[in-house]
Amino acid sequence: MNDADALEGDSVDSGLETEGAEKDSTYVIFEASDRIEINVTPQSILVLTKLHTALTNPASLWTENVLILINDIMPNSNVTLLSNAEEGPATVIMSSSYEHSDSLPSSPASSNAPTDFFSPLSSDVDMDYFEGRFNTKLIKEYSSAELLSPYMKFPIETISRLYKKITDQRLRLKITGFEDMEILCPQRTCNKLHMLQPIKNSTRYYIILSVTCHEWGQKILLRSPLQIRNETSYAIALYYKKSILEGLNYSLIGESTNPFEDTNRIAIIEPDEIYNVPLIIAHHCRLYFQPAHFEYVWVVCEDGVPSFRSSKFIPKYLIRLLPSLSFHNRLPIAVEIKIPSIHFEVRIEAGENTNIYYLNLLKGNKIIVSVPSYLGILWSGYFNLSPEVEEKIVSMTTEQETEGGNKQLGLNIKVERRSLCEVILYAPYWIINKTGLPLQIRSTAFWPETEKMNMLVKFRDSKVVSQHFPITRNHETVLRMDRGVSAYISG
Repeated sequence: MNDADALEGDSVDSGLETEGAEKDSTYVIFEASDRIEINVTPQSILVLTKLHTALTNPASLWTENVLILINDIMPNSNVTLLSNAEEGPATVIMSSSYEHSDSLPSSPASSNAPTDFFSPLSSDVDMDYFEGRFNTKLIKEYSSAELLSPYMKFPIETISRLYKKITDQRLRLKITGFEDMEILCPQRTCNKLHMLQPIKNSTRYYIILSVTCHEWGQKILLRSPLQIRNETSYAIALYYKKSILEGLNYSLIGESTNPFEDTNRIAIIEPDEIYNVPLIIAHHCRLYFQPAHFEYVWVVCEDGVPSFRSSKFIPKYLIRLLPSLSFHNRLPIAVEIKIPSIHFEVRIEAGENTNIYYLNLLKGNKIIVSVPSYLGILWSGYFNLSPEVEEKIVSMTTEQETEGGNKQLGLNIKVERRSLCEVILYAPYWIINKTGLPLQIRSTAFWPETEKMNMLVKFRDSKVVSQHFPITRNHETVLRMDRGVSAYISG
């Protein structure tokens, strides 16, 4: 809504006659006399980021809707996107082969070819896939008078129009060795499993239809249920045994890098890239990885993307290739890490992390931690990274003057072994002065009383101790101290 519409809205509220507007956009106004609290979630941050980008850098926005069709099923397969017509055959929107994706029809004649030899099945119409996200071409059927109203009235949808929107797009699949099939193409972001016919080699073959809708268009991907994601910093080659495909009478995929070995390389997976494994290889072949420039890589197999009406008996997996070890610096200053056993040394800036691929984690390793400049002093310490360690306190020492011990540094490490081994370097308590003014801190003696992290406070020269209070949650309290004095605690 533009300024003219804002004035128009005010006129409606005041009882004046409304006037038409030529241009319209949407805006939201928040007004409240009390404090407004907003929940910050990853989705809300994403929305605000996109809104900020649209307002500050309009050139980065797409001016036209984009439609992408990708066929990653297997060689000798073809996928065609169709749009249903009210009368006569459907219209070919786009086609994609395994070797050439996103190929438009070669001529107008191809769009008029008979396409009605598949009859749509009622089971294909899945109302759970409809959430108001349709192809933008269909929205143009409404007039501006229907869509725009100062009273927030929406156009009346007929059942036939809703059905047409939901079933407008369909996908025709032609895969060598399997029956041709036609399936519904959802109009919203989702994943759906489809079983191929017939059952072959004592195996039920499945494919996944993945649809991603966003502000600039739609991406349609068809692939096998197996994906591999390279989360390392180097390229990784992927191999399989040729004899498996030859025994199934399928053509070989990829290339042979060594004529004396029974393997073919099907892909080189770049860092942060996701590779869709071809259908037959995903269902029958063992996979072999050849890392470049490093020795150790962790392989983690997880359940694949959630799909509609999925079953635990239908395999769909994501294989993650990870570095064996990762260091995370959660300090506001840079640190240096040295591992003498592998002659490794790296500097990690504040808030950054680094990956290590050469360390054998099945045995203990000495890790040296250095802080080049804290309070103008060089600090150094070390710890032993063994397979059993979970948490440690690193005693940092220095050979420089510490003003009688007033300058100290203590660091903690936490080791998390989930998808990979992550060593997190942090300080349990850190005070940062952002006031722009000199800050003098005078502390009394605090100490934990129990493992529950309840703390006490007393004046240095007094024998009177306060009641204990927790430091593991945010709270405010007032403590009764010696000589009628009270201490206010906030944290």
